[in-house]
Amino acid sequence: MKQTKQLVRAALFVALMTAGATVRLTIGPVPFTFQTMFCAMGGIILGAKWGAGAMSTYLLLGLMGLPLFAEGGGIGYFFKPTFGYLLGFVPAAWVAGWIYARKHSFGQAVGAMIVALTTIYSIGVPYLFFYFIFVQGAPLGVGEVIAIGLVPFVGPDLLTGVLGAFLAWRLKQLPRFE
Repeated sequence: MKQTKQLVRAALFVALMTAGATVRLTIGPVPFTFQTMFCAMGGIILGAKWGAGAMSTYLLLGLMGLPLFAEGGGIGYFFKPTFGYLLGFVPAAWVAGWIYARKHSFGQAVGAMIVALTTIYSIGVPYLFFYFIFVQGAPLGVGEVIAIGLVPFVGPDLLTGVLGAFLAWRLKQLPRFE
């Protein structure tokens, strides 16, 4: 029964990631979406293994051509500026689940969210850097790429992240949740 619940919850997070991709604010080549929030929430709620599994499923379904990502889907996404952030969702969900499993508090949920965001940025920004050099042929400096792919998102991601941490923490406290 527990595995069935986890499977349904994982599918729900694939759907939430898809919905989070559709609500976007375009800021240059990288849009702001609610995916980072749902990714970390998935790790907190599902745990490390199931959270990473849900994000892997989301990534694979999108790469297979289902229009799950902010700009559609398909194998061509390897050549999109945002692909590194998508890759970061898998380890970010895992680390969020791993951190939250140590102590089930709101502070721990916020910490898990912050580390998850850092994980996504640490993969997404370098990928964006290589995207500009190798795909666009525009040799931007590291500072320019950080200004494009990180700085505009830190504030909004932290705000939505705290909201997501609170929601995930409260859901985990519900008596019938487990």
